[in-house]
Amino acid sequence: MELTFIYYLSLSLFSLLNPKVVRACTWALQSWEIMSSREIKSAVTILHRIAVNLNMPIMLMQAQLFRIFQQVFNVPRDNRYEELRRIGNFIVKQFVKLVPRNPKIFAELLFFKSHRECYEIEHGYDEPFNGDKHGWVVDNFLCIYLNKIKSFSFTQGKEQRMERGG
Repeated sequence: MELTFIYYLSLSLFSLLNPKVVRACTWALQSWEIMSSREIKSAVTILHRIAVNLNMPIMLMQAQLFRIFQQVFNVPRDNRYEELRRIGNFIVKQFVKLVPRNPKIFAELLFFKSHRECYEIEHGYDEPFNGDKHGWVVDNFLCIYLNKIKSFSFTQGKEQRMERGG
């Protein structure tokens, strides 16, 4: 039961690794001045899951999003968009760390990126991409559970449910 839940949780997290999700959040945050704190928090939570939980801050390195961060940084502090300010600080710091290793990142700001392109930006464009290994995508906690799920026999779980009458 717990492994099934973790499996569906991991699938829902991986579904966030899509440029369309980042594009939708960026589009929604363009009107951050008139949004409620709940709406801002919802968009920032999705961006946080992509950048921190899935370890893909490069996916959020977008010129449009940086422009939103710049606007937030230039207004007086307000609790309504403090989380947006925090995620902006985190992404900008990650960007500054990446610039010495990859000066082409400035051109990459103009494009929405998939997880494959994020991998190439971070590890080099000549590095072969191995889609089977997700160690660079998820943190160690989730990797442990994904390995347990791979070794879990779903037929065994089905037999246990049938014995219980479910």
